[in-house]
Formats: sequence, C-alpha cells, structure tokens
Amino acid sequence: MIASDTPHLPSSDDMCNHIAMITSVIAMKAMDALRAASVRSGLPKNEIAKRTNVGRDAVTKRLQSDDIRIGAFFDTAEAIGVDPIQILSEAYEQHKKALADKEGIR
Repeated sequence: MIASDTPHLPSSDDMCNHIAMITSVIAMKAMDALRAASVRSGLPKNEIAKRTNVGRDAVTKRLQSDDIRIGAFFDTAEAIGVDPIQILSEAYEQHKKALADKEGIR
C-alpha cells in the first residue's frame, strides 16, 4: 500500500477539538433547557441556593453559564424539580437531529 492510498485520519488534537465542540453544543442546549425549567418552576434563586447548599450568587452564575460542572448541573436540576438525565438526553437528541438535518438525512 502506498502512503497516498491511506485514508486521511484526523490527528488526536483534531479529534479532541471536535469532541469538545460537540460537547459544548450539547452543554449549551442543556443549559438553555435548565434555565427554562428554572423559570417555569417559579422558584426564587435563594430557594434554589438553599436546596443546593450554595449561595444565591452561585446559582445566578450557574444559570447564566453555558457550561458548568456536571455535579452543579445535577444539583441545580434536582433542586428545581427536573430530571437532569432527561435534560441531557433531550439536548443530545436535539444535537443529533440538527446534524442529521444539516446533512440532509431524515
């Protein structure tokens, strides 16, 4: 086999960057859903803070972020009464659908 016959394989850096981009998109979608659920819950931030054992400012910071620690995500979701796994699953499915739509697959 000649070197030019070998398919181009992405470098590990390219793969890591691609994975980071995908997880970033999914994280943003999940955080959008968490923010919407927080508004729907009607819970004041100081109540969410009490339930998650952090300060009100930390809750505000979490809900304004597009990417937080997974533990903080789970704690916040559970404090407002939503299933964190469901939010993540829906964000992942939305991402897959967007990719399929972009590629014309349906």
